[in-house]
Amino acid sequence: MAWRRRRRNKILGRQIGAAVLAGALFLGSPYSVVQAKEDFALSHEKPEGEAYVLFSAKDETCEVGKGDSLWKIAERLWGDGRLYGKLYEQNQDTVTDPNLILPGQILQSASPFYIRKQQKANGAIGIQMGQYQFDTPPGCTVGVLGNESGANFALFGAEEGYDIACLVREKEEALDGPEAYDAWEKAVRAYAEETYGEAVQNLRFEQYLSEKGEPVWLYSYTYVIDLSVYQAEGSTQIDVSVGLKQSRKMQAEFVGFSIKAQELDNMVRYVTASFEETMAEGDVCRVNEQNMQIYPSVAWEASSFNAFAWVEQYFDDMLTEITGGRDEEGSRKETILKRMREGKGA
Repeated sequence: MAWRRRRRNKILGRQIGAAVLAGALFLGSPYSVVQAKEDFALSHEKPEGEAYVLFSAKDETCEVGKGDSLWKIAERLWGDGRLYGKLYEQNQDTVTDPNLILPGQILQSASPFYIRKQQKANGAIGIQMGQYQFDTPPGCTVGVLGNESGANFALFGAEEGYDIACLVREKEEALDGPEAYDAWEKAVRAYAEETYGEAVQNLRFEQYLSEKGEPVWLYSYTYVIDLSVYQAEGSTQIDVSVGLKQSRKMQAEFVGFSIKAQELDNMVRYVTASFEETMAEGDVCRVNEQNMQIYPSVAWEASSFNAFAWVEQYFDDMLTEITGGRDEEGSRKETILKRMREGKGA
């Protein structure tokens, strides 16, 4: 990293964001390449070929008409009658027989969103681990991060200018239902406002259910870093997008960050939606035993990994190395350890 230190006196203010962070984001050790460019945008229109399907977790309703069936309603609402099974699953409290619905009946009808699966070259399927798998954005490499912020592994999109840290562990508290969604979002917002203030901006949330009824959440924000802490002028902004999916026995969190990628949310959402367990019924989940250390693990009220603290640690390590030090005493790691000793962290 000596070349970066030699340049530090010439790199001030937003030049750090533009000139150094663009290269420094990719500090890992990539070892495999995946295929060509695709579009991962959400759409209500069903694409040709296979697609991942996400249903809005927000309440939506429709009224049963004369002569209606679940197949007809699914076809009318979503353009695909084969999704009638999902409509039945959403309404099992009031529909006891999928072949018997009555005119005037009100059904829950969360709308599906489609994400087209990428065309896979040479049979490639993305990441396959012992007990889970997920698809990956095209053109990325896979490896490990090169500083003290731990993750199982990471995806590096050098051409688009993004990284996605992959954090997979055994499921904690299940996050099912509208009340759980609202409480979780409220806890995350409160934590971000109290802990980071103006450093976290444009915080926004998305809530979905997979075809199997698994919670899929996404939250995104802009992380503003005050460069005066690193003996430079001005500030720089990092786009962050975090996807969370809970399956039967696991939860996967994908922390994406970039200073220039235009489709970061789409790529993180795509990876998150594609995550699935590959365990047979009755298998014991051993993900935690096989993981690399995930650090820092800072406690908060929300039932998920604290991605805010993880992102802060990652960029603090990076900028400290690039600039050669910090103005304030002690490192971010020491601050986190102090919080943990005081009972404020896990």
